[in-house]
Amino acid sequence: MGRRYHRLLYVLFYLVLLASQGCRTGRNLQVPEKPEREDRNLSLIRMLEAKTHDFRTLKIKRVDMDLVINGIQENIRGNLAMYRDSLIVVSVIPALGYEMIRILCSPDSVIIINRPQKNYYAASFEYYRKKYSIPVDFRDLQALLANEVFYYKDNLGDRIYEKQLTTRHENNLFIVDAFREGKRITNQGIEIDPTGEKLENVFIVDYDSRMKLNLNYEDFTGDGPLLFPQKLKIDLVESNNTIKMEINYGQIIFNDSLNVEFAVPEQYTRGSF
Repeated sequence: MGRRYHRLLYVLFYLVLLASQGCRTGRNLQVPEKPEREDRNLSLIRMLEAKTHDFRTLKIKRVDMDLVINGIQENIRGNLAMYRDSLIVVSVIPALGYEMIRILCSPDSVIIINRPQKNYYAASFEYYRKKYSIPVDFRDLQALLANEVFYYKDNLGDRIYEKQLTTRHENNLFIVDAFREGKRITNQGIEIDPTGEKLENVFIVDYDSRMKLNLNYEDFTGDGPLLFPQKLKIDLVESNNTIKMEINYGQIIFNDSLNVEFAVPEQYTRGSF
């Protein structure tokens, strides 16, 4: 049981964060000025970069996650909660309706509480980053789960970035290519609908690590700044792994109070990652 949910945590961070190595939910990319369509392009890019949801807290009840890892399928159900820039909580609740596993992520730490086995696991993000050789960034995970713009490996000094704004199926597509010594090493596309209200797709190709990632957001509900997808599809292909994840969000609640318990019961024993 413990290994299974270590694996869940690994998948949540590995899919979302390995694919986001060095990315930041930044607003700092500069697009070379062009004489024609300059004002419109810059306006659209600023609109895209400002694509965040105006919430303090986010609760998602009845989350259903289907995973296919190298042909092996798993289904995980539960709830998800976020306190912006502070906390992400995943509660695994099987069909019987009681919480089995709680995963708490803060900018500094990761805690897993395993109720059936009466044990828990705790580590810093730094420990987790070193163990799995991935630079875990809390805000990157938040951005991907919350349908917000992020950039892949941006502002690194050993490469040159080229950016262009184009269209794809009438959507606005912002493409960022990175080159090192004349060789393209990464390619990212960020696709937003013509109204600027929906971030619908993100794709990344990392030629150095032979990794491809596709994020697809679907079934938007709500309106205005709280328009939010009810489905997130993640496809990751790398040299040794092929992973597909489909997350279906149930009831979505913004700016409600969060009642999240951090305390581990006294009788629980501590394990190790």
